[in-house]
Amino acid sequence: MKLTILIPLGVSLPTQGFVPSPFSLAPRAQHSVAQHVSIASHASTVSLYMSSSPVQTTPHTDSSPQSEFPPILIELRDVAMKLHTKEQAPREGQAAAPAKPAVPYVPTHADYLQFLVDSCEVYKALEKIVNREDLTDELGRFRNSGLERTCALEKDIEWMCNKFNLPKPEAGGAGVRYSDELGNMISVKDDGTKEGIPEFICHYYNFYFAHLAGGRMIGKQMSKMLLDGETLEFYKTELIVFTFHRCPDNFSSNETVQWGDDVNELKSKVKDQIEALARGWTREERDECINATSAAFKGGGAINGYLYGGNPH
Repeated sequence: MKLTILIPLGVSLPTQGFVPSPFSLAPRAQHSVAQHVSIASHASTVSLYMSSSPVQTTPHTDSSPQSEFPPILIELRDVAMKLHTKEQAPREGQAAAPAKPAVPYVPTHADYLQFLVDSCEVYKALEKIVNREDLTDELGRFRNSGLERTCALEKDIEWMCNKFNLPKPEAGGAGVRYSDELGNMISVKDDGTKEGIPEFICHYYNFYFAHLAGGRMIGKQMSKMLLDGETLEFYKTELIVFTFHRCPDNFSSNETVQWGDDVNELKSKVKDQIEALARGWTREERDECINATSAAFKGGGAINGYLYGGNPH
């Protein structure tokens, strides 16, 4: 049986939900390149699917005992659905629908560039954490997964600055705050006990997989709005081969990492790794993971705020 994970477009959280609202495309002849599309309210009634066949893992084949709990990704999905409004998810949504703005926000090239810069800041933090030597046993399995986006984003940021004659901005408050939160999430005690890993996995999963679903839909719309149809490297996720010649320090200099697999296969591998890690968690650790969902939506949603006027910069 296939299950579908929905990503909320506008949930009732302290800040906007992880994926902003869809964009309403006005007739192109009526507007300039930077103004020909407006963004509807983030309290949209539309939901974006995490993938066409999410929450599927390969059969458990190792010799360790089966978990007494359901797959962690199913538990994460159940919590996420409750953060939807009734309009978005009539059967499972529980969040109150926020008010829609009277005038839809019109994004600019500068807004989109800031979104990319802040996204890059968070991806750098995620990649740095999974490459920590003291977390090899738990998070080493997520290194060089093929889903890394830092190098692609750096290329896109440089392209946008050159194309539209924009200065490269520093990471904004949304990106800095969220990356700092992630960096401080996992601690190692004097006795070697590690705390915060289940919480981190919730953020890791939500940030990467939101981009691979609703985030890619946003990328297509922004391409039409602001880039005359140009597709950024950030969104090229299927059957594309990248050789990372210049990457952050978290990639070993003697390794060549290529993205030559279908993205669905890469996603499936990462999901299986998450399930393998969670299989040994206690009920308390699983609750720590799923209870971090609203904070994960808040962190990602703050960055998406650049696209609908939610964050000044």
